Amino acid sequence: MTTSTFRFLFVWALFLFGSSHALAAPIAYVHELTGTLQLQYGKSAPQDLKIGSTIEPGGILSTGDQSSAVVKFEDGQLMVMQPNSRFAVRQYDFVKTNVAKSSAVFELLRGGLRFVTGMIGATNKKSFKLTAGTATIGIRGSDGYAEFDPVADAVNVAVLAGALAISNPLGTTGIGVGTFSTSTRNAAPGRPSPLAQATPAVKASLAAVAAKTLPINTPAVVQAAAKAAVAKAAADAADLAVQAATTDAERQAAQLAADQARAEADDALQTAVQEAQAVMDAAVQNGGVVPEPAAPAAESTSGATATESTSSAAEIEALPAPAAGPEQPAAAPTPAPASSGSGGGGVASPS
Repeated sequence: MTTSTFRFLFVWALFLFGSSHALAAPIAYVHELTGTLQLQYGKSAPQDLKIGSTIEPGGILSTGDQSSAVVKFEDGQLMVMQPNSRFAVRQYDFVKTNVAKSSAVFELLRGGLRFVTGMIGATNKKSFKLTAGTATIGIRGSDGYAEFDPVADAVNVAVLAGALAISNPLGTTGIGVGTFSTSTRNAAPGRPSPLAQATPAVKASLAAVAAKTLPINTPAVVQAAAKAAVAKAAADAADLAVQAATTDAERQAAQLAADQARAEADDALQTAVQEAQAVMDAAVQNGGVVPEPAAPAAESTSGATATESTSSAAEIEALPAPAAGPEQPAAAPTPAPASSGSGGGGVASPS
Protein backbone atom coordinates (compact mmCIF):
# COMPACT_ATOMS: atom_id res chain seq x y z
CA MET A 1 0.00 0.00 0.00
CA THR A 2 1.41 3.36 -1.03
CA THR A 3 1.69 6.28 1.37
CA SER A 4 -0.89 8.29 -0.56
CA THR A 5 -3.35 5.38 -0.54
CA PHE A 6 -2.93 4.94 3.21
CA ARG A 7 -3.52 8.63 3.83
CA PHE A 8 -6.64 8.55 1.70
CA LEU A 9 -8.05 5.55 3.60
CA PHE A 10 -7.14 7.11 6.96
CA VAL A 11 -8.90 10.39 6.12
CA TRP A 12 -11.92 8.46 4.82
CA ALA A 13 -12.09 6.46 8.06
CA LEU A 14 -12.01 9.67 10.08
CA PHE A 15 -14.82 11.04 7.96
CA LEU A 16 -16.92 7.93 8.52
CA PHE A 17 -16.20 7.22 12.16
CA GLY A 18 -14.65 10.34 13.67
CA SER A 19 -18.01 11.83 14.60
CA SER A 20 -20.60 9.35 15.86
CA HIS A 21 -23.57 11.60 15.24
CA ALA A 22 -22.64 12.12 11.58
CA LEU A 23 -23.90 8.66 10.66
CA ALA A 24 -26.64 8.32 13.26
CA ALA A 25 -30.29 8.35 12.33
CA PRO A 26 -32.35 11.19 13.80
CA ILE A 27 -34.07 10.30 17.06
CA ALA A 28 -36.11 13.47 17.66
CA TYR A 29 -37.34 16.63 15.99
CA VAL A 30 -38.37 20.16 16.94
CA HIS A 31 -42.16 20.15 17.03
CA GLU A 32 -42.68 23.72 18.21
CA LEU A 33 -40.37 26.67 18.75
CA THR A 34 -40.68 30.23 20.00
CA GLY A 35 -37.50 32.29 19.95
CA THR A 36 -34.16 30.50 19.53
CA LEU A 37 -32.93 26.95 20.00
CA GLN A 38 -29.40 25.68 19.43
CA LEU A 39 -27.95 22.19 19.11
CA GLN A 40 -24.35 21.21 19.78
CA TYR A 41 -22.46 17.92 19.40
CA GLY A 42 -19.26 17.58 21.40
CA LYS A 43 -16.89 20.47 20.75
CA SER A 44 -18.45 21.42 17.43
CA ALA A 45 -19.97 24.86 16.95
CA PRO A 46 -23.64 25.21 18.01
CA GLN A 47 -26.15 25.22 15.17
CA ASP A 48 -29.43 27.10 15.11
CA LEU A 49 -32.55 24.94 14.90
CA LYS A 50 -36.02 25.65 13.60
CA ILE A 51 -39.34 23.83 13.54
CA GLY A 52 -38.78 20.48 11.84
CA SER A 53 -35.04 20.31 12.59
CA THR A 54 -33.95 16.81 13.58
CA ILE A 55 -31.72 15.73 16.46
CA GLU A 56 -29.30 12.82 16.69
CA PRO A 57 -27.91 10.99 19.75
CA GLY A 58 -25.43 12.93 21.87
CA GLY A 59 -26.84 16.36 21.18
CA ILE A 60 -27.09 19.21 23.69
CA LEU A 61 -30.03 21.59 23.21
CA SER A 62 -30.16 25.15 24.52
CA THR A 63 -32.97 27.71 24.43
CA GLY A 64 -32.32 31.42 24.37
CA ASP A 65 -33.79 34.23 26.42
CA GLN A 66 -37.60 34.42 26.15
CA SER A 67 -37.56 31.18 24.14
CA SER A 68 -39.31 27.83 24.49
CA ALA A 69 -39.33 24.62 22.49
CA VAL A 70 -41.19 21.31 22.27
CA VAL A 71 -39.02 18.37 21.20
CA LYS A 72 -40.51 14.96 20.39
CA PHE A 73 -38.53 11.71 20.34
CA GLU A 74 -39.33 8.70 18.20
CA ASP A 75 -40.77 6.69 21.12
CA GLY A 76 -43.11 9.60 21.89
CA GLN A 77 -41.07 11.12 24.72
CA LEU A 78 -41.76 14.85 24.94
CA MET A 79 -39.43 17.55 26.26
CA VAL A 80 -40.77 21.07 26.79
CA MET A 81 -37.89 23.48 27.28
CA GLN A 82 -38.24 26.74 29.18
CA PRO A 83 -36.23 29.94 28.45
CA ASN A 84 -32.46 29.82 29.06
CA SER A 85 -32.54 26.05 29.50
CA ARG A 86 -30.09 23.40 28.43
CA PHE A 87 -30.38 19.61 28.37
CA ALA A 88 -28.33 16.77 26.90
CA VAL A 89 -29.31 13.50 25.26
CA ARG A 90 -26.77 11.27 26.98
CA GLN A 91 -28.18 7.99 25.67
CA TYR A 92 -31.16 7.13 23.51
CA ASP A 93 -32.02 3.83 21.87
CA PHE A 94 -35.58 2.93 20.88
CA VAL A 95 -35.45 -0.79 20.08
CA LYS A 96 -38.68 -1.36 18.16
CA THR A 97 -38.12 -5.11 17.89
CA ASN A 98 -37.74 -5.48 21.67
CA VAL A 99 -38.99 -2.34 23.39
CA ALA A 100 -38.02 -3.53 26.87
CA LYS A 101 -34.36 -3.24 25.83
CA SER A 102 -34.75 0.43 24.94
CA SER A 103 -33.17 3.19 27.03
CA ALA A 104 -33.31 6.96 27.38
CA VAL A 105 -30.92 8.95 29.56
CA PHE A 106 -31.13 12.75 29.68
CA GLU A 107 -29.34 15.40 31.71
CA LEU A 108 -30.80 18.78 32.63
CA LEU A 109 -27.83 21.15 32.67
CA ARG A 110 -29.72 24.30 33.60
CA GLY A 111 -33.18 25.87 33.49
CA GLY A 112 -36.61 24.25 33.33
CA LEU A 113 -37.85 21.16 31.52
CA ARG A 114 -41.24 19.46 31.33
CA PHE A 115 -40.92 15.78 30.43
CA VAL A 116 -43.75 13.48 29.34
CA THR A 117 -43.09 9.74 29.24
CA GLY A 118 -43.06 7.99 25.87
CA MET A 119 -43.14 4.28 25.10
CA ILE A 120 -39.66 3.62 26.51
CA GLY A 121 -40.59 4.82 30.00
CA ALA A 122 -44.09 3.35 29.81
CA THR A 123 -42.72 -0.10 28.96
CA ASN A 124 -39.94 -0.14 31.55
CA LYS A 125 -39.72 2.78 33.96
CA LYS A 126 -36.12 1.91 34.82
CA SER A 127 -35.17 2.54 31.18
CA PHE A 128 -35.76 6.28 31.58
CA LYS A 129 -33.48 8.50 33.65
CA LEU A 130 -33.15 12.26 34.01
CA THR A 131 -30.26 13.66 36.00
CA ALA A 132 -29.67 17.22 37.21
CA GLY A 133 -26.56 17.93 39.25
CA THR A 134 -26.40 15.37 42.06
CA ALA A 135 -30.08 14.44 41.65
CA THR A 136 -31.62 11.63 39.61
CA ILE A 137 -35.30 11.61 38.67
CA GLY A 138 -37.14 8.33 38.16
CA ILE A 139 -40.61 7.91 36.72
CA ARG A 140 -43.83 6.04 37.30
CA GLY A 141 -45.79 6.75 34.11
CA SER A 142 -45.25 10.47 34.51
CA ASP A 143 -45.73 13.97 33.23
CA GLY A 144 -43.34 16.00 35.34
CA TYR A 145 -41.37 19.20 35.58
CA ALA A 146 -37.81 19.83 36.77
CA GLU A 147 -35.79 22.99 37.09
CA PHE A 148 -32.13 23.13 37.96
CA ASP A 149 -29.90 25.92 39.25
CA PRO A 150 -26.34 24.62 38.64
CA VAL A 151 -24.75 27.33 40.78
CA ALA A 152 -26.71 26.37 43.90
CA ASP A 153 -26.99 22.72 42.78
CA ALA A 154 -30.69 22.94 43.63
CA VAL A 155 -33.36 20.94 41.80
CA ASN A 156 -37.11 21.48 42.07
CA VAL A 157 -39.30 18.64 40.78
CA ALA A 158 -43.10 18.67 40.44
CA VAL A 159 -45.68 16.24 39.05
CA LEU A 160 -48.47 17.05 36.61
CA ALA A 161 -49.59 13.43 36.14
CA GLY A 162 -48.47 10.05 37.48
CA ALA A 163 -45.65 10.05 40.02
CA LEU A 164 -41.91 10.59 40.27
CA ALA A 165 -39.02 9.80 42.57
CA ILE A 166 -36.12 12.18 43.14
CA SER A 167 -32.89 10.72 44.52
CA ASN A 168 -29.50 12.01 45.51
CA PRO A 169 -26.65 10.34 47.43
CA LEU A 170 -28.42 11.14 50.72
CA GLY A 171 -31.87 9.69 50.01
CA THR A 172 -34.97 9.31 47.85
CA THR A 173 -38.40 10.93 47.98
CA GLY A 174 -41.52 9.91 46.08
CA ILE A 175 -43.66 12.72 44.65
CA GLY A 176 -47.31 12.60 43.57
CA VAL A 177 -49.61 14.86 41.60
CA GLY A 178 -50.03 18.35 43.02
CA THR A 179 -46.78 18.27 45.01
CA PHE A 180 -43.13 19.20 44.56
CA SER A 181 -39.81 18.44 46.21
CA THR A 182 -36.42 20.15 46.34
CA SER A 183 -33.04 18.47 46.25
CA THR A 184 -29.76 20.16 47.21
CA ARG A 185 -26.17 19.02 47.42
CA ASN A 186 -26.05 18.73 51.22
CA ALA A 187 -29.43 17.23 52.08
CA ALA A 188 -31.76 14.44 51.02
CA PRO A 189 -34.69 15.51 48.82
CA GLY A 190 -37.32 17.26 50.89
CA ARG A 191 -40.71 15.84 51.76
CA PRO A 192 -43.33 16.53 49.07
CA SER A 193 -45.14 19.84 49.60
CA PRO A 194 -48.33 21.16 47.98
CA LEU A 195 -47.68 23.26 44.89
CA ALA A 196 -49.61 26.08 46.56
CA GLN A 197 -46.56 26.40 48.86
CA ALA A 198 -44.08 26.72 45.98
CA THR A 199 -42.36 30.01 45.28
CA PRO A 200 -44.04 32.37 42.81
CA ALA A 201 -41.25 31.66 40.31
CA VAL A 202 -41.81 27.89 40.45
CA LYS A 203 -45.57 28.30 40.12
CA ALA A 204 -45.16 30.65 37.16
CA SER A 205 -42.88 28.16 35.40
CA LEU A 206 -45.32 25.33 36.03
CA ALA A 207 -48.21 27.40 34.71
CA ALA A 208 -46.25 28.15 31.54
CA VAL A 209 -45.40 24.54 30.73
CA ALA A 210 -48.83 23.25 31.78
CA ALA A 211 -50.49 25.67 29.36
CA LYS A 212 -48.75 24.08 26.37
CA THR A 213 -50.87 22.04 23.97
CA LEU A 214 -48.57 19.12 23.21
CA PRO A 215 -48.43 16.49 20.48
CA ILE A 216 -49.51 13.02 21.54
CA ASN A 217 -46.73 11.12 23.34
CA THR A 218 -46.88 7.95 21.24
CA PRO A 219 -44.19 6.79 18.77
CA ALA A 220 -43.50 8.74 15.60
CA VAL A 221 -41.42 8.42 12.45
CA VAL A 222 -39.10 11.36 12.98
CA GLN A 223 -38.64 12.46 9.38
CA ALA A 224 -42.35 12.28 8.53
CA ALA A 225 -43.36 14.02 11.76
CA ALA A 226 -40.77 16.75 11.19
CA LYS A 227 -42.11 17.33 7.68
CA ALA A 228 -45.65 17.60 9.05
CA ALA A 229 -44.51 20.13 11.68
CA VAL A 230 -42.86 22.26 8.97
CA ALA A 231 -45.98 22.10 6.79
CA LYS A 232 -48.20 23.12 9.70
CA ALA A 233 -45.95 26.08 10.52
CA ALA A 234 -46.09 27.18 6.88
CA ALA A 235 -49.89 26.91 6.87
CA ASP A 236 -50.14 28.93 10.09
CA ALA A 237 -47.92 31.62 8.56
CA ALA A 238 -50.10 31.66 5.44
CA ASP A 239 -53.19 32.18 7.58
CA LEU A 240 -51.53 35.17 9.23
CA ALA A 241 -50.75 36.60 5.79
CA VAL A 242 -54.46 36.50 4.98
CA GLN A 243 -55.23 38.49 8.11
CA ALA A 244 -52.50 41.00 7.28
CA ALA A 245 -53.75 41.66 3.72
CA THR A 246 -55.02 45.22 3.24
CA THR A 247 -56.73 45.03 -0.17
CA ASP A 248 -59.21 42.61 -1.73
CA ALA A 249 -56.66 41.53 -4.32
CA GLU A 250 -54.01 40.86 -1.68
CA ARG A 251 -56.53 39.03 0.46
CA GLN A 252 -57.67 36.82 -2.42
CA ALA A 253 -54.12 35.89 -3.39
CA ALA A 254 -53.17 35.24 0.23
CA GLN A 255 -56.25 33.05 0.74
CA LEU A 256 -55.38 30.92 -2.30
CA ALA A 257 -51.85 30.45 -0.93
CA ALA A 258 -53.23 29.66 2.53
CA ASP A 259 -55.64 27.05 1.16
CA GLN A 260 -52.80 25.37 -0.71
CA ALA A 261 -50.54 25.44 2.36
CA ARG A 262 -53.28 23.98 4.55
CA ALA A 263 -53.93 21.17 2.06
CA GLU A 264 -50.21 20.34 2.00
CA ALA A 265 -50.12 20.38 5.81
CA ASP A 266 -53.11 18.03 5.98
CA ASP A 267 -51.45 15.63 3.53
CA ALA A 268 -48.17 15.69 5.47
CA LEU A 269 -50.01 15.08 8.72
CA GLN A 270 -51.96 12.17 7.29
CA THR A 271 -48.75 10.56 6.04
CA ALA A 272 -47.07 11.08 9.41
CA VAL A 273 -50.06 9.60 11.25
CA GLN A 274 -50.13 6.50 9.06
CA GLU A 275 -46.40 5.90 9.43
CA ALA A 276 -46.54 6.50 13.17
CA GLN A 277 -49.48 4.14 13.61
CA ALA A 278 -47.56 1.39 11.83
CA VAL A 279 -44.53 1.93 14.10
CA MET A 280 -46.66 1.92 17.23
CA ASP A 281 -48.53 -1.24 16.20
CA ALA A 282 -45.24 -3.03 15.55
CA ALA A 283 -43.75 -1.80 18.83
CA VAL A 284 -46.79 -2.99 20.79
CA GLN A 285 -46.47 -6.41 19.16
CA ASN A 286 -42.86 -6.43 20.39
CA GLY A 287 -43.71 -5.72 24.02
CA GLY A 288 -44.19 -1.97 23.95
CA VAL A 289 -46.70 -0.31 26.28
CA VAL A 290 -48.74 2.66 25.06
CA PRO A 291 -47.95 5.58 27.40
CA GLU A 292 -50.53 7.54 29.34
CA PRO A 293 -51.25 10.94 27.75
CA ALA A 294 -49.89 14.22 29.01
CA ALA A 295 -51.96 16.23 31.47
CA PRO A 296 -54.52 18.35 29.55
CA ALA A 297 -53.33 21.88 28.85
CA ALA A 298 -56.53 23.30 30.33
CA GLU A 299 -55.70 22.02 33.82
CA SER A 300 -54.02 24.46 36.17
CA THR A 301 -51.33 23.18 38.51
CA SER A 302 -50.15 26.37 40.16
CA GLY A 303 -52.67 26.26 42.96
CA ALA A 304 -53.15 22.52 43.40
CA THR A 305 -52.92 21.09 46.90
CA ALA A 306 -52.24 17.67 48.28
CA THR A 307 -55.76 17.36 49.67
CA GLU A 308 -57.83 18.18 46.60
CA SER A 309 -58.34 14.55 45.64
CA THR A 310 -58.11 11.05 47.07
CA SER A 311 -54.58 9.78 47.69
CA SER A 312 -53.27 6.54 46.20
CA ALA A 313 -50.04 4.99 47.45
CA ALA A 314 -50.12 2.56 44.52
CA GLU A 315 -49.01 5.42 42.25
CA ILE A 316 -45.48 5.32 43.65
CA GLU A 317 -44.96 1.62 44.31
CA ALA A 318 -41.65 0.23 43.08
CA LEU A 319 -39.99 3.62 42.75
CA PRO A 320 -36.19 3.43 42.53
CA ALA A 321 -34.27 2.79 45.74
CA PRO A 322 -31.90 5.48 47.04
CA ALA A 323 -28.31 5.32 45.89
CA ALA A 324 -27.08 5.63 49.48
CA GLY A 325 -28.09 6.94 52.85
CA PRO A 326 -31.43 6.91 54.63
CA GLU A 327 -34.67 7.13 52.67
CA GLN A 328 -36.97 10.05 53.35
CA PRO A 329 -40.58 9.12 54.12
CA ALA A 330 -42.69 9.77 51.01
CA ALA A 331 -46.02 11.49 51.29
CA ALA A 332 -48.83 9.66 49.51
CA PRO A 333 -49.43 11.24 46.09
CA THR A 334 -52.73 12.77 45.16
CA PRO A 335 -53.93 11.94 41.66
CA ALA A 336 -55.49 14.70 39.61
CA PRO A 337 -59.25 14.60 39.13
CA ALA A 338 -60.42 12.55 36.18
CA SER A 339 -60.30 14.53 32.96
CA SER A 340 -62.76 14.50 30.11
CA GLY A 341 -59.84 14.41 27.67
CA SER A 342 -58.86 11.49 25.45
CA GLY A 343 -57.37 8.31 26.87
CA GLY A 344 -53.93 6.85 26.39
CA GLY A 345 -54.73 4.74 23.33
CA GLY A 346 -55.29 7.45 20.78
CA VAL A 347 -53.87 7.72 17.32
CA ALA A 348 -50.12 7.81 16.95
CA SER A 349 -50.22 11.33 15.65
CA PRO A 350 -47.24 13.69 15.63
CA SER A 351 -49.47 16.64 16.51
